[in-house]
Amino acid sequence: MRKFLVLSALLLFSAVGTLAVGNCDGLNSCYVRAAAGGTGTGASWTNACTDFTGACALNTTAARGTTYWVATGSYSSLSVSAADTGTTPITINGVTTSSHGSAGDWNNAFAGQAVFSGQSSITTDYVSINGQTRGSDWQSGYTIKFTLNGQASTGFVIGRSGSSTLTNWTLDYVEIEGSHAVGDAYASNGFQCYPTCNNIRIAHSWLHHVGVDIVSMGYGGNSGSPHTYEYDWFAYAGYSRLSGGHFQAIDDTGSNVTVRYSLFQNIINSGVLTDASGGTPTFSNRYFYGNIVFWDAAFASDLSATFGGNGIVGFFGETFSGTAAFYNNTIVGFNLTNTRTCVISPGFNFPAIIQNNLWEHTTNCNPSQIGDYATLGAGSGTSGSGSNTQTATSTEFLSNWSAFSIAGFGLSSNTNAGNTLSSPYNADMLGVTRGANGTWNRGALQIPSASSSQPPAAPQSLLVVNVQ
Repeated sequence: MRKFLVLSALLLFSAVGTLAVGNCDGLNSCYVRAAAGGTGTGASWTNACTDFTGACALNTTAARGTTYWVATGSYSSLSVSAADTGTTPITINGVTTSSHGSAGDWNNAFAGQAVFSGQSSITTDYVSINGQTRGSDWQSGYTIKFTLNGQASTGFVIGRSGSSTLTNWTLDYVEIEGSHAVGDAYASNGFQCYPTCNNIRIAHSWLHHVGVDIVSMGYGGNSGSPHTYEYDWFAYAGYSRLSGGHFQAIDDTGSNVTVRYSLFQNIINSGVLTDASGGTPTFSNRYFYGNIVFWDAAFASDLSATFGGNGIVGFFGETFSGTAAFYNNTIVGFNLTNTRTCVISPGFNFPAIIQNNLWEHTTNCNPSQIGDYATLGAGSGTSGSGSNTQTATSTEFLSNWSAFSIAGFGLSSNTNAGNTLSSPYNADMLGVTRGANGTWNRGALQIPSASSSQPPAAPQSLLVVNVQ
């Protein structure tokens, strides 16, 4: 009988966390909930830390190897600074009703959005922040949000500025919101890592209304390798309209930079992916494919929203080697007042491969920048000089682009066949295989085969391991 009572007590203590040993619950999990009213040990949801302080502080090596589960609520800015212990990571997860750690006192009311307000910093290696889920519109439902909304700042929303090299950060399913305000006092970046950062991945995220650059990687030199941006929605770089400033969705001087399966809304001035960092950095390899780049109608009619002419992929005095590829992208709604470079800046000193892109309602692009196997749809107002150009100015290829949704950028009819490419360029952002219906469609989205219904969604919770 006594053994039974002891065993029952141990099981109870494990459930509520009052007898935990080691870090938080003793099972490598800590619980954070702003509204918790217990002991604050982080060992259970009842006794959760109310912020990333005390037992849940991220400034000691005890944080390594631990998963921090964070519930809905308002939190102060995040600071992650624990020294490395080999490659052991720090993991911060938003919670859902189906994934919230093993503590037995979970309540579905704890699910929701955790909002970190102010400048959050990461000054150490091997950090993973994963919100686990989002809405089907890619602009809602994030369980982790970093914001400077309404706050004056010329720094960044999340990241670091320092002197050492950092490595292995993953941000997955997070929302990053800038100050959302006009004026020089709001000229902050969104995500920043300076000067050199390796193995950086931002995926399945919404980054928007940022004062200057949505992503700023490095300044004046090579900022590391590789950097991957995928399945993201970027919107409104340069929202502050900084006096004399230039803005881009991604300012990156790293090598082996991949930008794929993402949407870029209302990005103005220098370009979408540039190396506008000062100096003459040396780097290699840019891969930009399967993306949708667009201005909505209201933005296009705003004459102060000018595209700076350095190209969607822009270069400034670089020393570049390797491949610059621009494949199967959809570009819509640029209202350019004079002939502009639309893809690669004219000072680029290495051949670029531009193929299989769809242009709709975009005027005055330099014909030499349209590329090969291009389709020029309704309202393109330009011509292409590459091989196999399809010009159909009276045809609207997109199903409902003015809805500014992923589905709206789908094709209403086949384009002419594009150039067949090998993996990884042979699928679109929804996982549809290129040529699935018998025609390799140009643009970001492929029409699926007649025998298939709704195409499968893009993978939503991938673990990417970079081997150096």
